[in-house]
Amino acid sequence: MPLAHELRPRSPFGYYLLVLLSSGLFVFYWLVSLMKDVNTVAKSDHFDTRKLSAFFAASLLIIMTCVSYLMITLSADSQSRFLLHTLFSVATATAITLYVSVFVLAVKIHKHLVSFEKTDRHSASSAKVILLTLAMYLSLPYLQSRMNTVHGN
Repeated sequence: MPLAHELRPRSPFGYYLLVLLSSGLFVFYWLVSLMKDVNTVAKSDHFDTRKLSAFFAASLLIIMTCVSYLMITLSADSQSRFLLHTLFSVATATAITLYVSVFVLAVKIHKHLVSFEKTDRHSASSAKVILLTLAMYLSLPYLQSRMNTVHGN
């Protein structure tokens, strides 16, 4: 049984400032918070936030480990080049997977918010969420302000 989650309004721009100050790392906490909010409003577990949190943490650990090793052995001899290329490929693939996952989750959160709002804003705002997510996760302040509106109703 998941722990009770307190639904509370958050400052979209304050949280986005934290994303910028943390070089993007805070986006994962914010995304999990939004998913917990959706679960609370829907009174069901649309998102398995524990598994997604573990996925985010493992992905970040893989990327940081690979990049750290690459930075330490940057001037490697030719025998180590295969390992370096492999680590670079793993880090890149993990980063792309992480970015695509955040993108997909933002769109899913949006779909749930549309169902909570009971309005016909789906098509126009779906395009907005997609474009804002592509532009440095700017969809999160937008989704947070909409979640604050849902919470206020």
